[in-house]
Amino acid sequence: MISMNVMIADDQPVFVEGLRTVLTTPNGAHRNVKVVGFARTGQQLLDQLRVHPADLLVLDLNLPDTDA
Repeated sequence: MISMNVMIADDQPVFVEGLRTVLTTPNGAHRNVKVVGFARTGQQLLDQLRVHPADLLVLDLNLPDTDA
């Protein structure tokens, strides 16, 4: 069974919560997915990734405090 750690980086709380819910539904097709963290800014993302490495990053390219 493959397990995947996911980090979500987006400044829209409704999107983050919805995606987290979809990915972590216990009886869903994604039951091997673990959301290891969330970030709302580019700096928060870098700080989170140092502590919680992720296999997959769902990233908003227009985060506050980034040069996108």
